[in-house]
Amino acid sequence: LPKGLKEVCKERFGMGAISGKRHEDLVEMLVACDDFKGQKTILEEQAAERGDVVIFGVKFHPELAPIEAAYRSVAKTLRISNTSGSSKGFKDRVEGAQESGDLTLELIRKHFRSAREYLALYREGRTLEEIEKLKAQKRKHRGAAPNLRISPTRSRKG
Repeated sequence: LPKGLKEVCKERFGMGAISGKRHEDLVEMLVACDDFKGQKTILEEQAAERGDVVIFGVKFHPELAPIEAAYRSVAKTLRISNTSGSSKGFKDRVEGAQESGDLTLELIRKHFRSAREYLALYREGRTLEEIEKLKAQKRKHRGAAPNLRISPTRSRKG
């Protein structure tokens, strides 16, 4: 059976060394160990078996992770189709949601293109707020709406 983080740290460092430590502190203690530095994650091991490579991206920036956008499509399909009120068949519904018509190759390519655009703008030194404003302007196909001429004597209430 796999051991928990606290149990592994207790065996390696002793109870006195881990007493009162937070999860993040325990992780840092293990990361400092040479044998943990080189150990691959389960995801990396499974990918290596298939001949794939896992590249970990930036934390807390879902706009740079196309899989987050793809997950939104899958989650939407799952929300709609998961109305049985029972856990029976849940795994089948999750797998079925991944094969839905909403998640097309074209949409996946769009997610990757968007991530590359964000990355390019970050490299230019733009902030997330600036990038979001640029994206909003880009969505306006005909440009900004013209200012409406409103009579100064006319009431502006609802």
